[in-house]
Amino acid sequence: MKALDRGKVSFPAIAALVLATACGVSSASRSTREIAIAREQLDDHVALCTKRYSYDPKADSKLGPSGLAPGEREWRECVYQGIEEYLIPRTLSPDIYRQAIAEDRKLTEALAQGEITRECPTDD
Repeated sequence: MKALDRGKVSFPAIAALVLATACGVSSASRSTREIAIAREQLDDHVALCTKRYSYDPKADSKLGPSGLAPGEREWRECVYQGIEEYLIPRTLSPDIYRQAIAEDRKLTEALAQGEITRECPTDD
């Protein structure tokens, strides 16, 4: 949190959460195939979000240190919906995903308001 106090924070991409989709999934009660299907559904959903809102955090290297890119907030909300629809029902730890979404919403708003930047803090 000290990074937030200094006005600089490494802004986490919700996409990083998407990459960790298998975490917390019960292998005892859920088949590997079901997990794979959920991941495919989420990947397809994220691709739809990217197309719908013309925002791709991996391809958008021209983002400024503060403020949101066009379509970024909408893209993030779309991805949250996919996580809620495809991952949360299949995980043993739904609160981890809900907490990550809440934190990402908080950071997204702070970035939009200019309270934080996308820059990583340095030890200069």
